[in-house]
Amino acid sequence: MHKKNNLPNYFRQHLNNDVIAYVSKSEREIIACVFLLVVEKPMSPAFPTGKTGTVLNVYTCPDYRNKGYARNLMNMLLADAAEMGLDIVELKATEDGYNLYRSLGFCDSDRYRLMKWENGK
Repeated sequence: MHKKNNLPNYFRQHLNNDVIAYVSKSEREIIACVFLLVVEKPMSPAFPTGKTGTVLNVYTCPDYRNKGYARNLMNMLLADAAEMGLDIVELKATEDGYNLYRSLGFCDSDRYRLMKWENGK
């Protein structure tokens, strides 16, 4: 059974464990954020350490966009990913974020085709 809002429980269990949050704050509020989900998989030629990362929920409040907040957070995330020895960091880019990610060294992946299975559909 799925609860409508299980997000607080998820973060209590995973934050600073296998999910790392990066945030920029003004005096009163969070103005930008990004999350890194770290997963350990069986080692393989594609993943020599078995450790990979997925970037999730990159967001900057509209009044603060195009001022470098997301870039700074992504640079911190990538520095941490390198220090943790992650083999790859991947993300799904929207059109709004695509140029930022390209400028940070992300490249289009044509190695695999994006596919998904949805439960109940």
